[in-house]
Amino acid sequence: METDIKSSSCNLTFRNDHVVNPSQLKAAVEDAGFFVGELQLTGTWNQDEVERGVSFIWGGHSYQFISSKTPSAAKSFNCIVAGKGYLTDKSFKKLKNEYGAYFKLENNIIQLILVK
Repeated sequence: METDIKSSSCNLTFRNDHVVNPSQLKAAVEDAGFFVGELQLTGTWNQDEVERGVSFIWGGHSYQFISSKTPSAAKSFNCIVAGKGYLTDKSFKKLKNEYGAYFKLENNIIQLILVK
């Protein structure tokens, strides 16, 4: 874990075979007395391509890309977890307006926005 006081950020790196659950990360941050202002996930996409707005299972959890682009097979990707509690209120409102048709607040589906 790397922390940066100046940017108020924390960077966690996991083993390649480790399954990461954004809900558990968020809960751990909040249990430590902090809040999540933005949660970004970076990795290599090792699954078939997925369509925008179509749910898929990844590491035993349901996800959905709501950005117009989705990751390509065997490519590195960077995405933002979209949802209340994963973003500042201002960012949440902006993304909700921008991705309105795809933006849903279902607890069992974690929505992602591809940024790279």
